[in-house]
Amino acid sequence: MNEQNNLFSWVKTHQELADFLLGEENNQSGLIELLKKQGITALNDQEAEGKQVELTEIDPFTFFCYIYKHGPEKRLKILQDIAQELKLSIPMDEIGIPSANAQKVWLFPYSFNRKNNEIKRLWNFFRSAINNTITDEQFDDILNIKNTGKVKLTEALFYVDPIHYLPINGPIKPYLKEVLSIDPEFNSYEDYKNILSQVKAKTDQAFYEISYEAWLDKSKNCNYWIFQCNPDMFDLVSALDEDLLDTWTVTAHKDKIKEGDKVIIWMTGDNAGSYALAEVTSEPHNRSSSTDDQLWKKEDQSELKADINITHNLVASPVLKDAIDSIDEHIDLKAGNQGTNFIATKEQYETILDIIESSQSNVYSKIKNAFDQEKLESFLKMIRSFVKFNDIRYDDERISFNVRKSKHRLVFIIGFRYAASISKIQGKTLLSFISQKIIKEKYSEFVNKSRQAEAYWNRVEKYEGYEDIINEGFLTELNRNYKCPY
Repeated sequence: MNEQNNLFSWVKTHQELADFLLGEENNQSGLIELLKKQGITALNDQEAEGKQVELTEIDPFTFFCYIYKHGPEKRLKILQDIAQELKLSIPMDEIGIPSANAQKVWLFPYSFNRKNNEIKRLWNFFRSAINNTITDEQFDDILNIKNTGKVKLTEALFYVDPIHYLPINGPIKPYLKEVLSIDPEFNSYEDYKNILSQVKAKTDQAFYEISYEAWLDKSKNCNYWIFQCNPDMFDLVSALDEDLLDTWTVTAHKDKIKEGDKVIIWMTGDNAGSYALAEVTSEPHNRSSSTDDQLWKKEDQSELKADINITHNLVASPVLKDAIDSIDEHIDLKAGNQGTNFIATKEQYETILDIIESSQSNVYSKIKNAFDQEKLESFLKMIRSFVKFNDIRYDDERISFNVRKSKHRLVFIIGFRYAASISKIQGKTLLSFISQKIIKEKYSEFVNKSRQAEAYWNRVEKYEGYEDIINEGFLTELNRNYKCPY
């Protein structure tokens, strides 16, 4: 199957999964176990405020939301594993599917607040959605369930039937207004159906294609931010551990932070680094209370908050400052300064994203064919030779690989420094390596804390002829380090 045919392969999987769920209302505990089997967490209910118990009931929309509270790579893997378990079509992509807010997954309230068969009503609504028999009364009824809003409900409808329903969310609203000249506001199911009819009259594109295009359009105009936490002020680790982080205090750039922006969640202190990546889901607004209020160690001085959705929770394995200090894009990273909100760049965000994804085996296979294959083999041969000659074990903590998918670059790392790389720039495959002396007219420096050059970074057309210099540079870095932070 070629790459083009893989696009929107998830649509068939969703249809089959929805058909499966139609027969599972009496097996809700089994659905919860199926989610647990995929490693999905936060499946706890509350029988009284603050008193946790295991979740024992669930509706089909929330089942889908649990899959899509994760980032792109993980949610695709979960959907693939569920499809394999249930013998459904295996999806090869997940493009165009809206993310669910990781802190607001449910379409129903906690057990102690469930008073009127909320989950039963959601199951009935699900059947009506699949059969295309939703009424205005049903739609209004579901919107009255705590934790369900218009945006969330249209996204949920899209999950279960991406052919017949369109999410009216952050990316879609400006797309409808600016591209299709359609007013995206609605107050009833009749209004919502009218929007769908207008879309069909103006374009032949499927709803799932529109969802993807709208996301692409919004991502082009995306801002990037660092949202910073001082651990003496706020317990960020617990907030991420317990899936409580759904807002962030705004003290700067309040007129620029907007829905759809990407965020590096940064913690200062002895273990400084990125502990999550997130997406802004609202413009800054006044909010007197949040789900993580109890985790403030000192009083939060601002009620101005931006809602966020954690897309990559890194609390179990944060990308620490030591691991990114030597990467050139981070020279101007403003993390560590006093404050809570700083401007970042797309490259800085994608660098952290690449570090996260570099541990996943399929990333290498995706980019290796981008390089000149003769130069790629030269790069790998040079590293294999060094590793073999110096009897370096596979688990030596001084060495690592970094796969830069966004920049088509493979990097061999020793200690805190890049030792060698192969990259593709403007269609040309280039090779680079570290040395103890200057060998080319154009070079860059690796400096120590005294700003004195300790090594040099060289770009060459080929490695042949530089073997001794490369080996000297590698050994120097190997002997000066005991651990690679990547």
